[in-house]
Amino acid sequence: MKKWFDNLYEKNELYFALVWIGIYCAANSLANPVSEAIGIDSSASLLFNSILTMMLFMSHNLWFGFAINFPAVDTACYILSMLCVGFLEEVIFRGFLFKALTKDNVKAAIIISSVTFGLGHILNLFNGSGMDMAANLWQIVVSIACGFLFVIIFYRGGSLIPCIITHSVNNAVSVFANNVG
Repeated sequence: MKKWFDNLYEKNELYFALVWIGIYCAANSLANPVSEAIGIDSSASLLFNSILTMMLFMSHNLWFGFAINFPAVDTACYILSMLCVGFLEEVIFRGFLFKALTKDNVKAAIIISSVTFGLGHILNLFNGSGMDMAANLWQIVVSIACGFLFVIIFYRGGSLIPCIITHSVNNAVSVFANNVG
């Protein structure tokens, strides 16, 4: 998808912007009827806009292009591992931690679970990932922001499934990141 975005953008920036405006308008036009069907005001708007945001945001894994970095078996193991990591982190940080903290204070639960999720990524400095300090600090900031997004989606929608899918796919796609640049 990143290549499609890049090609579209390079061919015609105005057309690229108009395509995104069209996608955005179409998604948000559908949001109210879908929210009514779900029974939670703005739930579909939150979901649709979160998906669009993640589509643009998560492409950070592929900002420098697509590359085959490992042999097929290694790539498959990495992808499966990252799918599991997305599942586990969502269940632990949103499912367990957030739900436990909401009994006392929802706002504090949102903040604590999001910040804890982000700070948990500091482990990449020590786990042999090869990540340098600046990249790890950036990952922590991005993870806190994603943590807020995921916890709001979970809190408002009542389901971890959108969070698990988005988180897992974002992690798995990183195996194809071109590390040049």
